[in-house]
Parts: sequence; C-alpha cells; structure tokens
Amino acid sequence: MNFEQKLNIVINEIRTVYNLSNEQASLIKHNIISRVKMYQSAHPDFINDETKIVANSSDIGDFFINRLVNNIRNYDFDETYNKDNTLKGAYTSKEQSIYIGNYKFIEDITLDKLQNRIHSVDNETLRKASLNVFNHELGHALQTSFKGNYGNNDNKYVQLINNLSAKYPNTFKLQSNGEMLTTIQEGMKATRKNDKSKDAREFYAKNAYTTHLDEIFNEDEALIVTGVNKPQFSYDMGNGFSKNIYNYQSSNYKITSYGRMMKIVMGEELTFKAMYEDSIVAYEFFDQFKDISDKVYHGKPPMFNILNSLNKIKSETSLDESLKLDLFLTACLQKRVAHDLRNSNLTQDSINQIKNYVSEFSSQMNKNPNLVTQQDQIISSINNMISEKEKQLSVIVQSPNNDRNNTSNVSTDTPLYRHPKADELNEIERKKQIARQNNDISLYRQLQNELENIIRTNRAQVSPQQWDSMSNDERKSFVQLKMMEAKVLNDEDDFNYWNANLNYLSSKVQEESQVRNSQGSSHDITSTQEQIPQTEVTERIRNSNLGLSGLTEQLRNELTKIQTAYHSMMSDGHIDDEELATLINMNNKIINNGYSLKKIATNPNDLRKINTIISSLEEQQKKMITMLNNKEEIGIVMK
Repeated sequence: MNFEQKLNIVINEIRTVYNLSNEQASLIKHNIISRVKMYQSAHPDFINDETKIVANSSDIGDFFINRLVNNIRNYDFDETYNKDNTLKGAYTSKEQSIYIGNYKFIEDITLDKLQNRIHSVDNETLRKASLNVFNHELGHALQTSFKGNYGNNDNKYVQLINNLSAKYPNTFKLQSNGEMLTTIQEGMKATRKNDKSKDAREFYAKNAYTTHLDEIFNEDEALIVTGVNKPQFSYDMGNGFSKNIYNYQSSNYKITSYGRMMKIVMGEELTFKAMYEDSIVAYEFFDQFKDISDKVYHGKPPMFNILNSLNKIKSETSLDESLKLDLFLTACLQKRVAHDLRNSNLTQDSINQIKNYVSEFSSQMNKNPNLVTQQDQIISSINNMISEKEKQLSVIVQSPNNDRNNTSNVSTDTPLYRHPKADELNEIERKKQIARQNNDISLYRQLQNELENIIRTNRAQVSPQQWDSMSNDERKSFVQLKMMEAKVLNDEDDFNYWNANLNYLSSKVQEESQVRNSQGSSHDITSTQEQIPQTEVTERIRNSNLGLSGLTEQLRNELTKIQTAYHSMMSDGHIDDEELATLINMNNKIINNGYSLKKIATNPNDLRKINTIISSLEEQQKKMITMLNNKEEIGIVMK
C-alpha cells in the first residue's frame, strides 16, 4: 500500500472518529501531503521509543502519518464567533489537543492588523491568513514526538487505533510499550535531554529565547503549506531599509524571514532533523560558524547571538540587529553554496536549484535601493561563483549543424570545431537526460559509460599543420572541446592542461589590454606596482639551487597562499580595499614569475604544470580586480 492510499484511510478514520467536516479533513490531508513533498529527499530516523501506528515504517510519508495519528487526540474547531476571545489557535502537547478559532474571527483579527499597513486587503489574503493559522498549529503538533500511548483524551484515540488495526492489520499496528505518555521532542525548543549534547541544551534552555526559533521555523513551513509566495507588504525598518512581510497576522512577522534564511543555509535534510527529530542539531550546526559570528558579533556563541538578535528585532524593531543577522547568515550561505558547488555529480538541474535557494534567501533580506551593503556584496560574490561553475558545466558536446547546405552563412553560435562523433554523443546525452528525469539510475549510469567509451576511443585531434592554419577562434573552439572531453572522463590533469592552453591563447590580448589601461589611467592597479625586469627574473631562476621542478612547486605554493588569503578575506564579511590591492600586486608579480619559468621550460610535463598554475593565478587575478572595482563603485554610492 503506497503513501496516498494509507493517508486516505487514516484521514477518513480521523474524520469519522473525531467528527470532523469534509473541509476540515481535507485541510489536514493537504497539510500532510505538502510536508511530504517539502521533505521528499529527507531520510527519517525513526526514534526507537517513539509511538508508531504504521507497520514497517520506513519513509517520509509513514513518518508524518505516525505523527498525525498519535499526536492529536482532540480537535477543537471553534464554530462560535467570539470577538472577545483573542486566541486564534493553539496546540498543547500536554493534552495533545489542537484548537482553531472561528474563521470569521481570524479574518477580523487579520483585517484589523492589516488595514493600517496596506491600502486594501483582498479576500484571498484573508483566506490564506486564516488557513495559515491552522497549518501553523498543525505544524506544532507534528513537530512533537511521544513515548508511550496512555495519556489525556484517550477514548477517541483508542477507537482510532482499533479501527485502523482491525480493518487493515497488515498496514497498521500500534507499536508502543504502553506506558504513560512522555514528551520526547517538542518543536525547536532546546529541551530534549541526552548525554551527547547535555551542556549545549542546558545552556540554550536557560540563556536563549528558544521559543522564537520554534515559532519562525514552524511559521515558515506553514506559509509554504498554505501557498503564500507573495509578500503582503514591505515593512519599513528605518534608514531607507525595508523587508518583505508574508504573515502580518502573526506576532512574529518581523522575524519570520529568518526562519526561511536559516533553513536555506541548513539544507533540507538537516532542517527536517532539527524540526522533527532532534532540535539541538540546529543549534550545533550554527555554532560551527564561530569565526563568522565573532567578526559580526564580537563574542558569545553563534546561536546565542542569533536568538538575541531575533528578540531585539521582534521587540524593538532593531535595524542594527537585523542587518547583523543578515550579514552573518549571508556569510554562512556562502559556505553552503561553495560546498554544494564542489559536488562531483553536479548537473545543470542542481545548479538551478542552487540559484533558486540563493534567490529565495535574498528576497528575505533587508533591502535599501540606495545602498549596497556587505551582505549584498557577498550575494553578488555567490552569484559569480555559480556563474563560473555554470560555464564549466556548459554543454558537453557540440550540437550538429542542421543546415548543412548553407555553410557560407554560419551564425556566430555555430561551433567552429565539431567533435567527430557529435551526432552519436548528442543522442546518448538526450537519452541520459530522460533517464535522469525518470529517476532511472541504472540506465543513466549505463548511458554515461557509453558516453565515456565513445569519447575515450574517439578523441578529437588536429595535426600540427592544421593547428598552424587555424584562426585564434578556431583554436579556442578546439581547446574548449578538449576540456569538455576531459570533464566527461573526469580527467582533472587533462582539463587543467587544456584550460591553461585556453588562457594562454588569450594572454597576449589581455597583456596588451593591461598595458593600454596602465598607460591611460593612473588609477589602474597594474600602473602602481613595481615591475621586476624580465631578464633579471629569468637570470635569478637560472642561478637558483632549487631547479625548475623546485621553482615550479614554489610557484604553486605562492598560488595557494594567495588563494588562502583571498578566501579568508571573503569569509570575513569585511573586505579592506588596501589589503585587496596589495594582494593583487603580489598575485601579478607571481604571474610574471610564472611566465619567466615558462620561457626556460623545455619538458612538456613542466610546461603543462606551469601553464596550469599561471591559468589559476590569472583567474584569481580576475576575481580580485572585479571585487576591487565593485568596492570602488560601492564607495561612491555610500558617500
């Protein structure tokens, strides 16, 4: 029996036992289905002592069905309209009871809160605000886990259990030791005890505003279930800053955006574990970013700073704390993106997913149309990283020219050099993409092997005479194809070799451009550095006791130092333009040394290594010069 069949049975039994309307039962069903889709890639680790009803529980659908059956033993949908009652909804784990106020009452409260903030409130906004109250409270119920099966409101619960196990004995069976009900996990509150994380739990339980975290994580999930994807309005945070508000009916409307941002940084699997299995993993996850936190907050553990900022933003509308939290989380996001981009199985689909979550994260940040903040710069840097990776993952094989009879009028997008097996490779690639869409892993791997075998036995080649007769663009096209071959075969050395050749083909043009810029603008970074005469460098290399291989390794070490220094600078969240300019000068000197080494190298292997290092140095130079130029433009705006 599949998930939807089991869910339909459970929803029908709940509707009958708890005397719910069809509409109410439908809302519960939609909520569960939405959460299963939200966490379809998660792998639940069923707690051994947690009460279960689904036999042989194994997947995410079973997980939520178990929680639904065992966690709610009283549904109180208030059908009366009581304007004096200010409680919109609640879930109490002590009594396992969910209360939802009359929809008209919820709409009136929502309208009262919205009418002074936006010009008009349409019926759809009011309807979704009411639905969000229900989805929020049901979320609290599903976040809680219990041990045992005897507690309050047991009469209807026992009837539900008996109905399910009697009618469908192979699917539903109560798995519990029968002891009194005990709460194991309750939302994101750091209250669950175990030996592993006892100190962390006690610290946060005593010193932090843990309920904020529970509310904003759960509220964000409720908004997704409800289908709220447009902000109700833009809230003025002061000093020209504003932020999008999606749930003004909630008391946490000023901080809900941080629930979404933190979840994006954590990722789907970890978010699921934190919300539904063991809340402390969220606290431990963010505490690993102590280096970032110390630079933004100057002391105390990261999660403490997060929770303290949330409290000040909610209670005082503190713009300063809001901008600090934006900066901290954006720097954390940069690390997540860098990690995801290193995935060896990265595809265009996965890059699109990264783009989506970065865009979603950015939409939750404070924005000022007249100011570029440090966190805006980091987002820009993240997008540049994604673009660079996307270029590397560009089409593996060149498309065939369909208009073979009109070769005299070739468009600029037509490849100058085409793989000899392009037609066959493109067909396999098409089938491979279909296999991936159908989640047919076996066929996908088989087709990937075919692709590799064809390329391995049919490498693109040109003779020295053909190479000499090629234009610069034709040579670049051939080299790019060789890079694609190397990528398919996962040959990093070969890829780096051809990548270095590609940079070498452009080096003369780049050098001429740099010379022109340095002569025409005293502000350009290359015009202010001390240049060492090339003959002096070459002579120094020849007289060195290290030999060419030792000097090449030294060059590689210098590259690593530059990359490490730049990475550290970027992760700080603050980039000093003078330090960056100094780093660019150092990098340029190392490039000059690299070209000097290249002139005296005669062995092809040595040349390949040196070309690879020079290529990496030049790529690093581009990134740093781009960053410096951006900072100068930003400085003008800020003044």
